[in-house]
Amino acid sequence: MNQSRMRLRGDRRRRSRLRQRLSAVMSVAALACLFFTAGGAEPAAAATASGDFVPLGTVSTIFDTTGSGGTALSSDSTTAVQVLGQGGVPTSGVTAVSLRIEAQQVNTTASGYVQLYPNGTSRPTPGSLINVSPGDTADNSAVIQVGADGKIAVYNHTGPTNLKITVDGYFNSDSSGTTSGGFVPTTQTRLVDTRSGIGADIAQIPAAGSIDVQVDGIAGITGESALYANFTVPSPGAAGSLYAYPTGGSPSQPVMTFDSTTSAVTGTVAVGTTA
Repeated sequence: MNQSRMRLRGDRRRRSRLRQRLSAVMSVAALACLFFTAGGAEPAAAATASGDFVPLGTVSTIFDTTGSGGTALSSDSTTAVQVLGQGGVPTSGVTAVSLRIEAQQVNTTASGYVQLYPNGTSRPTPGSLINVSPGDTADNSAVIQVGADGKIAVYNHTGPTNLKITVDGYFNSDSSGTTSGGFVPTTQTRLVDTRSGIGADIAQIPAAGSIDVQVDGIAGITGESALYANFTVPSPGAAGSLYAYPTGGSPSQPVMTFDSTTSAVTGTVAVGTTA
């Protein structure tokens, strides 16, 4: 029986002889997953079936608390943000949107995080998209499934936090089904957490070490060739890089680099097949 998997590998960026070890958290990002079936992606210009990506001509801001009259998000608060009909996104026929999110914590001494998910659904726990240190600014990209009311929900854990959201494209929906290479959203699921033993042993990944992550069969995922996921390195204590690549393949470019603080990034990673 073949199983689709991907591999996570951690490397250090220090010349010290001490071996850096890091924890890794990976979840199917922001309630959205990419399934790529055999045959490759359809051209975006021919977006006629569910899952096809439609780029927007310009990048538009759909939410911004930093402008005149804007109010920072308060701690432990949830805000509904209208997506359909905004920034060139149609009012219907949309499954998910491609976003860029920038968060800045102000007047606080505690680190926090921000989550985005379809409005009207339960907030994923856990599931941070952006981790922000006191007084710092952090950003990330995400593909977020849109709620039935055309909105996404934004949860701010620790604040006050300023937030800016821009949209650069959306994924089409159609009753004819999903084309080869199309996008299929799925409920956010944590695939691996080396701190708690989800999908891997409770052990940090050593420098130049790696772990395999089971993908196929988790959270209804099937027939995929790539995955859109959120990668988090919590409190590594030193700078380094995290690679994500198909099991059976070789690492090339890191999916993320990080310093000594918690970092998160989303990315699309192909999956390998093992017997």
